[in-house]
Amino acid sequence: MASTDERSVLEGKLKIALVGCLLLACAPFVRSQSRELLTLDEAKRWHFNIQNHEIDVSLFKPDKVNHNTTLSLKVHDRFKPTASEEANLLRQVLREMPSLGYDPKNLGRINTWLQQSEFLEGVEDAVSKSGIWKSCTGHMYCYQAQGVADQFLSSVDAFKEFDAVLHEYGLRGNTIHVDGMGVGMKDGQILCSGLIIIYLEKEK
Repeated sequence: MASTDERSVLEGKLKIALVGCLLLACAPFVRSQSRELLTLDEAKRWHFNIQNHEIDVSLFKPDKVNHNTTLSLKVHDRFKPTASEEANLLRQVLREMPSLGYDPKNLGRINTWLQQSEFLEGVEDAVSKSGIWKSCTGHMYCYQAQGVADQFLSSVDAFKEFDAVLHEYGLRGNTIHVDGMGVGMKDGQILCSGLIIIYLEKEK
């Protein structure tokens, strides 16, 4: 029969072995959590920080129609970066794209969310004054208001700060469109959401 000391040593070894097994079992899960999860269409995702706010910029692989890449910006909270701040992120991403095998000259569009844009209040004001939103009551999307939003963004030359960055690669902004626009009302105030799509073209 084992002595008290021998049992203590044996219990100690069993505890070490148990901890080791748990670590091995959890290792794949930890690795999967630490590994960045990209969608099938994403080639790369950059993580930036502006004024302690996290912003992701994703590079999407060329589409099958025009063979152009797309950049998409996403803010992780209610922070609304300025177009100038977004242009600085754009500059960093475009400079790194060639090392990933993607030519910046083939960038076709840049996406950002309206509700995370400095132009949100202007769009909401324009939609509110137009009164066109009333026809969208009860609908998920307000296609009629998209035209109002597009006109406003064009009238203020939205995202013009991007052009200086794009010019380095022979590109410039062409048209801006708000897609999948939703319009609602809360406490008497018009609220808008949607995806801002900045279409690019090659400079002539």
